[in-house]
Amino acid sequence: MTETDKQPPEPICKIISRNLRHLFTAYGGTLGIPEGTSNIVNHYNKLNVELSPTTIRGFLEGNASNRPQEATLNDLVFPFSKTFPRIEGSWLLTRDPKTFLELLGKRNLVQIEVPSYDDRVPSLAKWIAGTYVAYRFAFEGEDDRDVSREVLHIWLDGSVLRFRMSYWSRTSEPGQEALEFLGLVLPVGQSIFFVGLSTNQAQRDRGRSLFLHDDRAHPKLRNCALGLLSSTRLHGDWAPCVACTLLIRMEKEPANLTQFIQDASLIDSSGTLLGTDFGEKHRLWIEAFLDNRPRGSIKEPALADLDGKPGIREPVLRLNRGRFNENMPGILEDVMKDPSIRAPFKANWNPSQQGASEAEA
Repeated sequence: MTETDKQPPEPICKIISRNLRHLFTAYGGTLGIPEGTSNIVNHYNKLNVELSPTTIRGFLEGNASNRPQEATLNDLVFPFSKTFPRIEGSWLLTRDPKTFLELLGKRNLVQIEVPSYDDRVPSLAKWIAGTYVAYRFAFEGEDDRDVSREVLHIWLDGSVLRFRMSYWSRTSEPGQEALEFLGLVLPVGQSIFFVGLSTNQAQRDRGRSLFLHDDRAHPKLRNCALGLLSSTRLHGDWAPCVACTLLIRMEKEPANLTQFIQDASLIDSSGTLLGTDFGEKHRLWIEAFLDNRPRGSIKEPALADLDGKPGIREPVLRLNRGRFNENMPGILEDVMKDPSIRAPFKANWNPSQQGASEAEA
């Protein structure tokens, strides 16, 4: 644990003070506001804001309430409402200075308040940060059994937990480059919520979300997870889609993440891709995790056998976490021990060998 990890989160009143001071330092002169705390307090009084001099001074000096009301925050930014017509008092709560500057410089940013984010993110980052290979049935496949293999990378950027996740445009388009979603990782209740955007293709901006259960109570699940991923199709009808998504943590972090994303991302048939990456004896179980149709649905005989006795049909898609938690850790342990299996999440993977095997196929 580093010294930074041991430091407690910066108090909200200190964050407000820092951001408020920046506003007055950077823009106070153009508004005719003299420097110094007393002069700033006097300026607020001339504006007839409903804040006492003591309250204003407290926020400027960083020794006020850590739970300010929304009206108080709006009054604090009121002097800058002409310079920034869309400024919101909640911007003062922005912990990351870079993000605060982006809010001031851009008009297309949105903030949401995540309860206990600052307290929960450091420990969550220690559990989840790293690189994963992701598997799901493809939105852009040529048939309904094509699987998309993608790369998810999670890292702590200062005090903000971020992610980037690749995707493939089409199944067999030669020379294509892996595209990416960029976004934030939010701990919400018992869930880990990923929300991101891909905006690098004109007229094809898209969003993506991923929900995982926070499984930190189960150490065996640190290297694998099952979640629900949603987005829209990139071609055709642009229909909203959702897919159960399997994440496998990399045995060894890639030396060149960008190149690894390009090498590992693809769309292929489930029989070929899952059989190669997990071994034929585990392929059916991996298909079942990705399939995850609601209980009581009509399924192929092999998948139905894994479900056992059909239950009452469920009308919604719900992850079968019990089945996954019971079986996947053992499957992954077996895959990692088998030297004949060369999957991208294993240290023995060689992308050039993958290309050769695909050419032979």
